[in-house]
Amino acid sequence: MKHKWSLNSRTHDRTVRICDRCTMRRVSRHEMEGGKMLHWVEFYKGTERVKHHATPICEPVEVEA
Repeated sequence: MKHKWSLNSRTHDRTVRICDRCTMRRVSRHEMEGGKMLHWVEFYKGTERVKHHATPICEPVEVEA
């Protein structure tokens, strides 16, 4: 299943989006180094960083009735 990302929440050096289905956070970071703009993406589940070479699979959170 694909993630359903929320609207962007931007600061001057990063952009955060949260999946409405599984609550995973996608953090895009932007930094200047040596006159070049560097860009990378990190994924977090709660406070834990998810180390993955691509976008992790969306695993929806089960809601108890």
